[in-house]
Amino acid sequence: ALYNGDVDAFCGADKTAIYTIRHLGLTGISPVGTPLDITDLHFAVNRDQQWLLDAVNLGMRRVVENGEYDALYRKWFVVEMDETEQNQLIQAASEAAINAYAPYSQTPIGAAVLGMSGATYTGCNVENGVSGFSATALTVAVHNAVNSGETDIRAAVAVAPDGSLITPTAEERRLLQEFGRGILVLTEPEPGRFVVRTIAELLPYPYQPDLRTY
Repeated sequence: ALYNGDVDAFCGADKTAIYTIRHLGLTGISPVGTPLDITDLHFAVNRDQQWLLDAVNLGMRRVVENGEYDALYRKWFVVEMDETEQNQLIQAASEAAINAYAPYSQTPIGAAVLGMSGATYTGCNVENGVSGFSATALTVAVHNAVNSGETDIRAAVAVAPDGSLITPTAEERRLLQEFGRGILVLTEPEPGRFVVRTIAELLPYPYQPDLRTY
């Protein structure tokens, strides 16, 4: 109905919407949203069948540790980037570096994140005489996205002065992971060799806060 113009919006599960749009080849529609809640998944097992519980837990650990879980997640729920989109995001990050405030390192860095809405948000590094007060380019870009109401982040990249791509730091990886395990990160492990990773690949064991304490 949304694709045909019969309604103005559809409200539902964002991951289901992403899959449906890709499966049906619909264009001109972008799923956006914010998680309403984060819940735990539990399995009910007969107390006399501890072996079954152990098997379930072992199986879950295996698919997570060997990468199968994230491979399946990426296949069904991650919107991949084509070469044009990658180049545009890199270009936006490079241009953002012109506004960098880097009197100490003399290294202007630019970054850009792509939202599910299709909008691009940029950032540059902002240094401070007190190191703890400095902000990385990628951090600024993510904050700009959130400040603009975009929390569904699709992809991210940071670019060095020589044009090479910068792999996110540990802190930046945790920042990105906060907004979804399927965020794509453009990396350059070797000069001229570009690899698009999910943030889950770069941070396989993220810190999981106990939401009950908040």
